[in-house]
Amino acid sequence: MKKQYSFKQPGEKGTRINILLIAAVAIIGLILISMFVLETLSKNNIKKADLDFKINITEDKDVSKVCDDSCYFALGVGGVDAPSCTKIINDSLRQNCYGEIADKSYEACLSLIDNGKKTSCIINHAQLKKDINVCDVLEDEIEKELCIKKADNCYFEQGYKKNLCNALENENYEFCKGNETCILDYTMQTGDTNGCGILSNIGKKTACLGVATKDDTCIGLAYPSQRDQCKEVYAIWTNQSFLCDDIDKDSTYAISCYSHFAINENNKNYCSKIKFENSWDCYTNYALATKDVSGCIAIHELAQFSKRGCFVNFAKEIRDPSACSYINDSSSEINCYIVSIQYNTTKPIPPPNCVNVKLASWKDKCYSYSAVGNSERLVCEEISSSSEKLNCYAKFK
Repeated sequence: MKKQYSFKQPGEKGTRINILLIAAVAIIGLILISMFVLETLSKNNIKKADLDFKINITEDKDVSKVCDDSCYFALGVGGVDAPSCTKIINDSLRQNCYGEIADKSYEACLSLIDNGKKTSCIINHAQLKKDINVCDVLEDEIEKELCIKKADNCYFEQGYKKNLCNALENENYEFCKGNETCILDYTMQTGDTNGCGILSNIGKKTACLGVATKDDTCIGLAYPSQRDQCKEVYAIWTNQSFLCDDIDKDSTYAISCYSHFAINENNKNYCSKIKFENSWDCYTNYALATKDVSGCIAIHELAQFSKRGCFVNFAKEIRDPSACSYINDSSSEINCYIVSIQYNTTKPIPPPNCVNVKLASWKDKCYSYSAVGNSERLVCEEISSSSEKLNCYAKFK
């Protein structure tokens, strides 16, 4: 029997092998691509899960499940976040957290337990914010006053000195708001002459320039009245009393100049340097400003009208009716009591000022008005007249 042979094209066997190899490579490639895709998706899912986890940590109100004291300390200090410090369980660590951020966080400052550190911290915040309202939380009045001064150095100043303080703080004369005394004071302390130009007249303007340069510029002025005013201002603001001697003794500027130094140095003898008939005003100015009745007493007897006027004004303004007792004329003395005790009730009479009232009936009235004005019922006991005393007590029913 003959052996059967199958006919094959040349190279057919090799072709089949190649096809099998290509198929195998393709399958392996697909497997590798699938593995790569699966790995990529797996990584993305892990990242998403990690992101979701972080978001949940941030949004979850009960962060304590994932954050301990050390974690909250880091969050509080790193983020200057007082609420994070508040969540710390350990008292000591919580206070340390507040302390680390107290200079930046007012909330943390208020949470400090150490009273000294807390007070110092509050004062620093008030100063930085320039806000006196921050000081309201302080209970100690001395500490509160210190706090307010740190927040507003000019807060407790009064009158023109408040404007002056603000001008000096801001280095700008405009904070004087046109007050000439403030401008002169500012010029003297700073040497800044920019404000001199807005003063009311040439005498003051020239004196202002002299105050800044510490040089008497008054001599160059054309008119005597201008020179006298300039010298008065310059003498006062440079505190040189001897310059008053260069002012015409008949001038009102001489009275003003000598009065200033008499008052400031508590020495009425400056008034004797003025022309005799002009000295009464200086003595009166001294008496009222220093509350020293000896200024009225120093007025010469020949000037009776000025002398009586000084005693009356003293009794009325200083609330001291005992000054009326120095008046020699009885009718003028009684008028003085009427004006100072009965008519002027805007400010109460201090009880000691009734002691030396010469007339008994007016002394009783003095005590009666003093008792009512000061709301001090016991002062009625000083009254000698029984009827006046009853009237005094009746006013307290």
